[in-house]
Amino acid sequence: MERDTRSAGSQGQALAENEKVDGALEWFAAIGTIIAAGLVAADLGRRWTGWGFVLFVAVSISWIVSGILNGTASITIQNGALLLVNAWGVWRYLLNPEPSNKGPKKG
Repeated sequence: MERDTRSAGSQGQALAENEKVDGALEWFAAIGTIIAAGLVAADLGRRWTGWGFVLFVAVSISWIVSGILNGTASITIQNGALLLVNAWGVWRYLLNPEPSNKGPKKG
């Protein structure tokens, strides 16, 4: 039996195209996610935390675009949900005119 090398070649070509997933967009999103998490975790005050959420919004959008371009629905859906959470963080820490004092009461 002879093997159809054309289909194997096209599969290899498709695989090579999919290996390009780690492009500039994904690197921006990955590094931005790390920096944003650091800003939020450092708890340097409302303004710094708010800017951490702004960066989270930017990287969520980047991951959504990456997910759409690469056909990865899980990344797209996850970051769609995270975009909403991060936008809420921007509202809460940067845009809300009445800062929330709701939280655990210190005793």
